[in-house]
Order: sequence, then structure tokens, then C-alpha cells
Amino acid sequence: MSEKIKMQKTTGDIAKKIAQQITKSIGADSAWSDNANTWISNILSDSEMANSFFSGLTNTIVKQQILSRFFNNPLERFKTGELPYGLAESEFYINPQTGETFLFPEADTAGTGNNADLLKDKLPDIKQIFFKKNYGKKYKKTYNDVQIINIVQSWDDVGKLIDSISRSLVSDANIEEFDTMKAIMTAGFNNGDMVVSSISDITDKASAEAFLVKAREKYLSFQFPSTDYNSWTDSASHKVKTWSDSDSISIILTAKTSAVVDVYALAAAFNIDKAEIMGKVFVVDKIDDAGKVAAILFDDTKLHFEKVLERAYSFFNPESCSVNFYYYRQAILALDPFANCIAFTTYNYTQLTGAEAPADWATNYNDYFTKSGVSGDAYIKNNFDEAPVYAANTYYSRS
Repeated sequence: MSEKIKMQKTTGDIAKKIAQQITKSIGADSAWSDNANTWISNILSDSEMANSFFSGLTNTIVKQQILSRFFNNPLERFKTGELPYGLAESEFYINPQTGETFLFPEADTAGTGNNADLLKDKLPDIKQIFFKKNYGKKYKKTYNDVQIINIVQSWDDVGKLIDSISRSLVSDANIEEFDTMKAIMTAGFNNGDMVVSSISDITDKASAEAFLVKAREKYLSFQFPSTDYNSWTDSASHKVKTWSDSDSISIILTAKTSAVVDVYALAAAFNIDKAEIMGKVFVVDKIDDAGKVAAILFDDTKLHFEKVLERAYSFFNPESCSVNFYYYRQAILALDPFANCIAFTTYNYTQLTGAEAPADWATNYNDYFTKSGVSGDAYIKNNFDEAPVYAANTYYSRS
């Protein structure tokens, strides 16, 4: 895809140049007129010419991305590319191994000493996950020829028409894609696909500074090998040890969190940029509908978005004298369990101290949490296929 041409709006001069270029490229020079209304009437007078023109316009808008008043998905940079073939892909992770004692030439008495397994194979601890296509959307916009002719009285009107098509074909898709990416993060938070950390509501200088300290601690902790911050939880004995490079860590902040942190904490710290404290910063309106998630710190590979298909088409229907614009997107959208991630939430966690399991333990065990290793006040949702054996002082409820 070519480089984006960013502009505030498609002006009349730009619209005229676009129209002139496309008209020439489809071999419709005879339809050209410096008068916008005459030109569009000529284009619409022939269905084949109209089809060719609007197909060219669609390609110009979508493929070259000459877009105005165009909503850019704030989480766009986490789209990892395009899947060229097939509808699924897999990922492998090789878990780091622990070294064994080696004190050669200590005696190997009766084949049972430290070096007794010298010639035995030791297979690597390989974990594998599969991602499949699970996101697909279609968008459609229709204009009839009378509507277009009435709209286009000047080249500025042509610019407005291009803007309208742009919003319909791409901006709507980007808005829904943005909402879906936030929704999958929220689902991961609710379903145990990320570690969570309880914080006070961020409303003043003290709570803003406390949040920054905690976020900074986790940002630094991510950079060391640990089992504490990924969500691979097939069983307690099969954890994986992961770490993140400092330049591969990002944080999503809600607008409220970012505003309070900026005003109460960073302003008093000589305008230190948030990125210097906790990685690349992305601000969104909200993360979850309940407003309980203030921020999510994660390795860039956590949010897995692989484009499978992106297509745009147009079709002039002579039966109804209308132009239909279509835009399609398909993708793989998932959370990577191997990637480090922690959500900061204002939910409270209460330790279960009773000798007996809660009454709903057998059916709702996945609503309870355990502590996340040495990571302090961080919790992992109980995400098993069946209820584990209950033990007092081991599990936590959330409210």
C-alpha cells in the first residue's frame, strides 16, 4: 500500500485533479469538462464508463488512502501484517530450560552419578498455539445517479462526495476495528488471558503517582525472564518463562487515566514523558464498559492482529441507476498467551480464608484468582478445564 496522503479535507482543487486523472486513466477523455456538474453527468450517462470511473475512484480512495476526516485506529500499530495464504497460523514457543548439575569427572557409580545421562536425548519444552480467521466485516454504501448529480454542483462538492465515500468505506471499518480490539482486551481481562493488578481509583496526585510507580515497576519487571506475567496456564507444572525487550512494551491508558496522570503527576516531574516511564503510550476513550480497567501494560505481541483480506469494490447498477460501494475486511484477532501483559484495575480482591470452598466453587471456579508468583499484588484468573482442589488462603474473589 502506498504512503498515506494526509489532509484535513479533500479540497475542490484536489478533487478536480483526482477526477481528471481517473477520467484519463479509463480512456474517457470525451467525458471531461471543467464544469463539475457537466462532467459527472457525462460519466453517469454510460453505465460502462460509470463502472470504470467509480472502480478507479474506489481504488484511489482505499488503496492509496487519499482520505479526509478519516478515523485512524489508535491501535493500528499492533496489526502485525498480512497472512498471505490460508486461514490459520500457528506459533511455537520454546521454554528456557534449567541447567543440570555438571561436576565432571565426579564418579558415575553404577550409572547413577551426576553424568549418568550423558548420552540421553533431552527434547526441548515446546509449546504451540493456533490462530484462525475469526474477524470478518462487510460495509456497503449506495448513491443513485440523481443524488450524485444533485450533490455535484462544484468541484468542492466532488471533494465532499469523495470524503463521504471515504468515511463509509474506511472510517466506519476502522472505528469498528478499534472497538473490537478494545473488546478483545476486555474479554482477556475478564476471561483470565492476562494478569491483573488492583489499584486505587486514579483521581488525584497521590493516586496518580502510586499508579506510575506500579506501572514503572511492571515495565522493568517485564524485561526479566519470569512466569509471572504471561497467561499460559495449561497446568501449574507447565508454565513458560518469558520476557520483553524494553522497546517492545506498550501501555494503553484510558483518557481519564492519562489526563489525571498528566495533570497531577507528570506536570510536577519536569514534564517527563510517560513513554520514559512505562513504554510506548496509547490513549483510548475507555477499555471496558464498566470503567474498571485504567490501563493495560503489555508486550507488543500480546494483541495479535493478522490481516487476511482487505478488498474494495464498486458497481454501477443500471437497473436502479445507482452506484454501490463495498468494502471487506477479514483478519485473525486474538491474544497471545506467551506475551507478557498486566491490567491495572480498580476491582478489589479478597482472600478466601475459609476452610471450606465457596458454595459455587464447583461451577464457578473460574471466577476466582490466585496470586501471580512474586509479582506482588497481581492475580491470575483460575482458568482451568475443571475445578482445582480448594485450599484456604490460596484463592481470591473479585468485587
